[in-house]
Amino acid sequence: MSDNIPYERAFADGCDAVIVVTMKGESEGGLYRNPLDSEHVIPESLRDQVVMIRPRHRLPVSFTDKRWPVLREGIELGRLRAREVLLGEHHAQLDLEPATAAPLTRLLRLLPAPRLPRPTA
Repeated sequence: MSDNIPYERAFADGCDAVIVVTMKGESEGGLYRNPLDSEHVIPESLRDQVVMIRPRHRLPVSFTDKRWPVLREGIELGRLRAREVLLGEHHAQLDLEPATAAPLTRLLRLLPAPRLPRPTA
């Protein structure tokens, strides 16, 4: 199993604060940590130490895309979103919602939530 948001490990290794950058838009729900935790929420006790930079909506860029003009657009949107989060600015081009939800998001909405095995004593 992977951990796509290893902020607890960073704190355990001595970090005072963590910046989390993710491509999953806020309008798509919680953070994707792994298949068993696809709607992760940062615990309240750590929210003052975690800076979350994520788009308001899904980016129009696939994470596997290799075309430089497309990647440059995603980089620019990420730069503007970071300025919003860190400096309190607002950029209207980040308000545009995609026509459809991401394929993985649509699939996860259809599937029942996975059940974690109960710990044995």
